[in-house]
Amino acid sequence: MLADTFPEATSASVDGRLVAGAVLFGVGWGLSGYCPGPALVVLPVGGLTVTLFVVGMAAGMGVFSALVKQPG
Repeated sequence: MLADTFPEATSASVDGRLVAGAVLFGVGWGLSGYCPGPALVVLPVGGLTVTLFVVGMAAGMGVFSALVKQPG
């Protein structure tokens, strides 16, 4: 809506990395009850559980960035 064009998808295949990411996302959401976006919105008033979720999510993102070489 705000862009003239959008980049083409780099891959149309379903690989292990995509499936693993989807599984981790679903497990995290199921165990915590928070989706990452709404968790950030609720963070200022959400209490300990949402704080722990966001800290864990940030830690997981940091570990992933440190261990996995990003394309590009």
